[in-house]
Amino acid sequence: MTGIATLTQTTQQIQQLKTLQTSLADYQRQLASGKKAKVYSDLGRDVLTSQRARADGKKLDTYLYNIDIAEFRMEQMSNAITEIQTQSKLLHNGMVNQTQAGDVELDTMAPLASNIRGFMEDLLNIQDGDRYLFAGADTSNKPLDLSGGLDAFVGGQISDWIDGTIDTDTLISNYKDRDVLDDTTIGYSTTLSNGTTRNASVRVGDTAEIDYTTLANSEPMRDVLVISTMIMELDAQLDKTTLDEGDLPSDFTTAPGSTAEEQGNNFSELYIDLKNRLQNALDGMDDEIFNLTNAQLQTGERKEDLKFDRSILQEQVDNVENADMAEVALNLSLLQTQLEASYSVTASVNRISLVNFLS
Repeated sequence: MTGIATLTQTTQQIQQLKTLQTSLADYQRQLASGKKAKVYSDLGRDVLTSQRARADGKKLDTYLYNIDIAEFRMEQMSNAITEIQTQSKLLHNGMVNQTQAGDVELDTMAPLASNIRGFMEDLLNIQDGDRYLFAGADTSNKPLDLSGGLDAFVGGQISDWIDGTIDTDTLISNYKDRDVLDDTTIGYSTTLSNGTTRNASVRVGDTAEIDYTTLANSEPMRDVLVISTMIMELDAQLDKTTLDEGDLPSDFTTAPGSTAEEQGNNFSELYIDLKNRLQNALDGMDDEIFNLTNAQLQTGERKEDLKFDRSILQEQVDNVENADMAEVALNLSLLQTQLEASYSVTASVNRISLVNFLS
């Protein structure tokens, strides 16, 4: 009877030791991993809170990632427009200085105009990876290709102006009129030319988007291309703006007119219009940069809101999943003491015999 009683007690003590060892291993795992459980199912009722917070957090991470990409693209676009504006100002300053000097030398401005054209074709076709940034949503198609259509149109118009086929007012009207000089002729892509490209925007919420569209064929960009081409073609076709005293008309190509005064008036009217139009384009580029800056400010504010919301969700996950290291360390210490005591009791029970019991 005594042996049976001792065996039962020993079995119970061994079972208690196993329970304590299991708890000890769990606390050691928590101390090493920092997590309360190995699998979600062990979190009990709190598992839904953790899973929902994680799902919402992933959604916010996607929005934050979208914003980072959009901000990089907007910065590239803003820098490109600023560079175009800088180069255009050089040309405009040159035109102003020529006007003040009273004698326009096209050959000093033509190289500036040519440089602008080269810069613009490169900058308006900038890409982020394989995505063209100034093409709206039509990111796979190059927005601008100056393959000769603009040169041919402007060259023909100036030739007609010189030989009197069209007058100065018509020439000015034609280079401004998008129906006469359409975007396809200039070299813009099909979607830009027919206005079918959708806007470029960034999704920053379930129902919120921020538009940062800036198109290569916007009025300021288009005007700079046309004006710079006009300057180049005027320099290419005119020997002089007007005849000097003693010059034979057959020896020089000038602005249209039967007298030097008429030639000067015609050229001056065109030149002043080009200069003023370029100033308007520069002002328009300020608006383009402002719009991009405003979009950047909006995305920046939204990013901060998303980061705050993300931190709240992460806090919820941490509260559910993360173990309290101080509490775990304390429990681990108490459990080790309890386990040592249990080992001692078990050893004492195992030493009990009938002789010891009767003595």
